[in-house]
Amino acid sequence: MLKRPIIIKKYGDKYKITICKLDVWEKEGYENFEIGKEKEKESDEIGKLRNNISRAKNKVFEYAKCNKWDYFATLTLDKRKQDRYDLQAYIRDLGQFIRDERKRTGCDIKYLLIPEQHKDAAWHMHGYFYGIPETDVQINSHGYYEWSRYSKRFGYCSLDEIKDKDRCDNYITKYISKEMGGLAIEKNKKLYYVSRGLSTAEVLHQAYTTEKLSTPDFENDFVEIKWLDTLGEVQALLRLL
Repeated sequence: MLKRPIIIKKYGDKYKITICKLDVWEKEGYENFEIGKEKEKESDEIGKLRNNISRAKNKVFEYAKCNKWDYFATLTLDKRKQDRYDLQAYIRDLGQFIRDERKRTGCDIKYLLIPEQHKDAAWHMHGYFYGIPETDVQINSHGYYEWSRYSKRFGYCSLDEIKDKDRCDNYITKYISKEMGGLAIEKNKKLYYVSRGLSTAEVLHQAYTTEKLSTPDFENDFVEIKWLDTLGEVQALLRLL
């Protein structure tokens, strides 16, 4: 019988089992096959765009799932405080702002941020934050939580407490868009920005199997995937495989 690669990774407190239907074990980014069957014929540019988006989504999901977060954030820019159209300047100034806030408060502020453009091409951000001091989180005139010191420096922001992390982790990758991917290729920009020292997925097991997952959470022409909550469930599944 055909032996197929199986890999088990730990994402924070969750476990992901992936069985490949093709022998792509040695190919970098083989998990990109999750996105579905690609067209057999496509230009090099379209193929590069597709791969960039897929890799970025996988990495954003990994950072989201493997780390603890307090808030889902939307960050905007006030044209009186920051050039809304200069993403590189915004990233530079935001990074310095966060470093200064760490020094000021002693808090280990962490972030995972995805840039997005308004219809007029001005920039804003969506993403996660951890470690913002509670004293700096206030309710604004719209009834939303905001990071008051960010608002003073850059413009309006909103913070939502994360109540269903699994749902948020799945949702956040939707901000990695085809438009952003094309711009990243054209102007050598990143599709997401993260603070240093974030945890990533841990490989627990890799081997080959002739079995199939009985009830996968996701399946297409390339992979079968199942998520488990405990190490005991993983060990029980391995005995069957």
